[in-house]
Amino acid sequence: MSFIEKIGALIPAVEYHSRWQKIDETDIRKNLYKNEITYKGFVYNPVANAYKGKNKFNKNYKSEYKNSSSTITEDDKNLEKSISENSAKYLSKIIDLCKQNDCTLILLKIPDVQDWTDEKHNVVEAFAKINNLNFIDLNYNTSDLNIDWSTDSSDSGYHLNIQGAQKVSKYLANYLKENFELKNHKEDPSYNSWTTAYENYYQKISSSKN
Repeated sequence: MSFIEKIGALIPAVEYHSRWQKIDETDIRKNLYKNEITYKGFVYNPVANAYKGKNKFNKNYKSEYKNSSSTITEDDKNLEKSISENSAKYLSKIIDLCKQNDCTLILLKIPDVQDWTDEKHNVVEAFAKINNLNFIDLNYNTSDLNIDWSTDSSDSGYHLNIQGAQKVSKYLANYLKENFELKNHKEDPSYNSWTTAYENYYQKISSSKN
């Protein structure tokens, strides 16, 4: 069981942070009968509950924001200040840790039509610009993902189900392949746990189609 899942089991608000007021029987049963196969933190969910509202996001935004050629403005600085002191503290620690280990940090927002807003996007975008980070917000230009909120969400637009997750995974895999030279560890024995996780995932997907 992953660390986040252990914390979620002890403190359900961690897992249901964005919709704690709408927890239902399905959520309770999922936690009571959750098995030990975690797929490296991914939670398999085939349930489809449609979001029936309108797309509320500004269509003029780009799905990927790069700040390397952008000028930092006073508005950016003011927006960054709206991040809570505690969040800013630990974000700074994460950035420093990545620099120390020569890692590229990318800020990513998974599609979420219920809890996310243009205003929240602007705050993270400003933080990314000031800290020289890339920010990918997959709520914008979703034609690249082909997210369908009538079929790809498990809880009416808060989280993606397996169909939505597969679309995002494919998009991110292509993004990483195109932008980074990542070493292939497929035959590396020290990464066998990832092979096992994939085999479990593939078996789960295959059995659900039968």
